[in-house]
Amino acid sequence: MRATAQSMSTAALVGVRTRRVVTTALVIAGVLACIASFLWYAKAGSVTPRSGLEITMVAFVALVLGGLRNIGGAVLGGLLLGLVDSFMAAYLPSDVQGLTRALTYTLLIAVLLLRPDGLLQRKVVPTK
Repeated sequence: MRATAQSMSTAALVGVRTRRVVTTALVIAGVLACIASFLWYAKAGSVTPRSGLEITMVAFVALVLGGLRNIGGAVLGGLLLGLVDSFMAAYLPSDVQGLTRALTYTLLIAVLLLRPDGLLQRKVVPTK
């Protein structure tokens, strides 16, 4: 899968069945998404048109915090976001706890202003 993701044509040249790899990756992603959504909505109890919006926005913020091109950075962004939310819930007064999402988005804006490629940005060396 990694070879196909890196270069589909090169993987095909060395004998990897790229269509099968792409199909398998999509099936695995679909099954994992199905399991996650079943568990999420089993806990929530009901489904509405906006029921997945908050979790999607949190996941997007975590992805942008870590960097769009770096899987480890996305994991780091998710952990950092979880820690920040937990500390805000634990240490902020109860009348201000409704602003945790606003503080999360403020953190996102700060990261975008200071490090637009994410926390774990890589230096790209142009090839000649």
